[in-house]
Amino acid sequence: MVKPSDVGVYVEKGSADIGVVGRDVLLEENPDIYELMDLGFGKCKFAIAGPVNFKENFDRPLVVATKYLNVSKRYFDSINRDVELIKLNGSIEIAPILGLSDVIMDIVETGTTLKENNLKVLKTIEDISARFIANKSSYRFKNEEIEKAIVHKDLIKRAVYSIEQYNERKKESICFSYTGSCSRAAEWGYLLEKDINWLNRYFIDVLGMKAITKSAWDNKTAERIYFFED
Repeated sequence: MVKPSDVGVYVEKGSADIGVVGRDVLLEENPDIYELMDLGFGKCKFAIAGPVNFKENFDRPLVVATKYLNVSKRYFDSINRDVELIKLNGSIEIAPILGLSDVIMDIVETGTTLKENNLKVLKTIEDISARFIANKSSYRFKNEEIEKAIVHKDLIKRAVYSIEQYNERKKESICFSYTGSCSRAAEWGYLLEKDINWLNRYFIDVLGMKAITKSAWDNKTAERIYFFED
């Protein structure tokens, strides 16, 4: 596994044909890749945040602490605001508390950490989510394989959502109902058997989970249950 901030580099250089990476990484690093799809999970937003009683002084440069120097520079240049950017790699929220900066530019999900540090969102800059990316050369020469992966975008979303739910509940297993019939799948919203084969590769090969299959009462549909062994 690689760090999220390095995914774009691996894909750009051809060490990986495809990857899943946050939009924040793409905006900051600007890798030379194809951004093929918004996967719809990992949602958060770029935001400027500051103390709840913050009042901006326009007579001097605004001091901004951030992990995202490039994103911050582009934004403040776009509104013609003089700023002093301070690069931090973690615990961005404490910068205004300690007087290191006036405000911060960071990704915000629920806002809980901001509230805990007596901060609030002052300005939302851009919505962020996970993106499916591809190496430009690979997309040209391995187009069929990559397009197949794109077709499974709903499975990707469902699989990741299931993992999130699993982690929240800790002891719950992940269950998918499926059928070999296209008509039944369309009518009941079930997955097809070929989709389950694809999920097997994700849950078993990638995540190391175990699986069992239980047949339904009509012997025409089934449940595939994934779980981590204790």
